Amino acid sequence: MDRREGWPYACEPTGWFQLAWSEEVGPNGVLAAEAFGHQLVACRGEAGDLRVYDAYCPHLGAHLGVGGVMRGDRLACPFHGWEFDAEGRNACIPYSTKVMPNLTLKSWPVREIDGLIVVWHDAAGGEPAWEPLPIDHWVKEFDSSDYFPLFPAGVHLWPSVRLHPQLVVENIVDSAHFQFVHAAAHGSVIIDYGADGHIFRCSQRFDGRKPAQLDMWAFGLGLMLGAFSVDGELTHLEIQATTPLLGQRSALRGSVWVRQDPASPGTMTDRMNALIELQHDQLNNDIPIWENMRYRANAPMAPEEAPAFRALRKWAAQFYPVGEAS
Repeated sequence: MDRREGWPYACEPTGWFQLAWSEEVGPNGVLAAEAFGHQLVACRGEAGDLRVYDAYCPHLGAHLGVGGVMRGDRLACPFHGWEFDAEGRNACIPYSTKVMPNLTLKSWPVREIDGLIVVWHDAAGGEPAWEPLPIDHWVKEFDSSDYFPLFPAGVHLWPSVRLHPQLVVENIVDSAHFQFVHAAAHGSVIIDYGADGHIFRCSQRFDGRKPAQLDMWAFGLGLMLGAFSVDGELTHLEIQATTPLLGQRSALRGSVWVRQDPASPGTMTDRMNALIELQHDQLNNDIPIWENMRYRANAPMAPEEAPAFRALRKWAAQFYPVGEAS
């Protein structure tokens, strides 16, 4: 891996990472994708089940995501029409009386949750160690029917950013940067934080004309959920998802849920649009910092920030294979 100076790990982390939004792979849909240095193809069978495979046809190497089509529950190659079933096995060669069931596509563990398509990555090839859970498991008052549909109005993709996923997750405990990067009147105050297995949580308070609170959860290093409340009322939620591509580059996705106006459900108002754009703009403000920083693995820290930062970095180390730190 082309490593950023100061970065202590030599491989990509283990966990669930977003590959696309569900709406991007519609009924009988096929989508070319990229993650972890691999070319991938996501496809949806006629029964609605989603699959993700390595992209290249084992026959003569055509990219199945570029011109490939679904024929019932089978993915067909655009070059010679070879078909592969739900398990990735060759099930049809249209100009032959034979098939090659031992010829298979590598499949990736995939889940759909809250409109996101996520895949499991483990550099050592291990199976999923945990399952992603829906937003309402973490935010009990969240009911998706109260919010405007996520896609397409609530999403934004930065297709290639020079960063490692951990840099995004470290924002969860960085209370001071809100003042300098996000134009807050002053930094937030961390009121609670802690780790539990693959989850790191942190709650921060913003003191202003109206008291506000941001509750955040990181699920491994690929997915981070934030729930923002003002005067105790939930106003919007956001998932920030960072997926390694190759070397130092990652795809960064923002997904924002905003409340619908009960008087006109289904109508995106100017206020909703402004709130969504604000969230994407604020995430965009971090990108120049991430792209140009030199990572300090043993950073000198002010006493106010040190405990939470060090707890998060200790927690994050579990997602890299043992012995990979330098």
